[in-house]
Amino acid sequence: MERAIGFLGQGVSQPSNPFGNLMVVTVRRSQENAVKAIFPELDSSNTGIPKFAEDVGYGYILLRPRDRYLKTLDGAAGDILLESLGISYMRRWGRLRLPTGQIARSVYSEGNRKSVNKRNSRNVKMYIDGQIEFGEVQFYFLHIVGDGKDETASPYALVSFYGRPDADLLEDSYHTLWACNYMGLADLRVVKVASLLSVVSMQPLPRLPGETEELWFVAEKSGLEDTELTGYVEGGGLMD
Repeated sequence: MERAIGFLGQGVSQPSNPFGNLMVVTVRRSQENAVKAIFPELDSSNTGIPKFAEDVGYGYILLRPRDRYLKTLDGAAGDILLESLGISYMRRWGRLRLPTGQIARSVYSEGNRKSVNKRNSRNVKMYIDGQIEFGEVQFYFLHIVGDGKDETASPYALVSFYGRPDADLLEDSYHTLWACNYMGLADLRVVKVASLLSVVSMQPLPRLPGETEELWFVAEKSGLEDTELTGYVEGGGLMD
């Protein structure tokens, strides 16, 4: 808040009417931000994708950490990959920049961090088969098919899904409280990164006396649906 006040206050240049001038400056900044969000190419502060990142098109960008070498996976993850795509090895990526500008992390990127104050931003909102789903991303990867000029790379994510919302809580809250179970390895799926809409927070729902079921509720960042973001679309070509 203090930073925003200082930033907007720098634009005030009319001492006789500072609050009126501040209002005009605020409106102008908001209009500029909206235009830059819709047309990122107009943002001169936008320096492009980070070094060693992979632009997979349509505003989605894979970010490091990444496995240095191809890794063969076993267990539940290996079984799902073999069943879904016919592969059991790949290079895992740890983070994904979404068209909204949010950075979706993963268990792979956050699992080895020992800081007690580490961010947990690996839970995502998805649109799958015509309905909204929520899940915890295990890792991201590129599925490469073909050789040479015929080679194509499609970006995917391995996700542990949350269950469907508790119907009674959803109805009683007028469809504002989405409380669900975490399925973990019991519901692992491979999804296209284009299905990922935003980063969400999954918080434990306080239990009432006598309740034993552990539910998690969704907390979303407001305002993400108010503006359409196009992201980095030039030279994408990897989403097909």
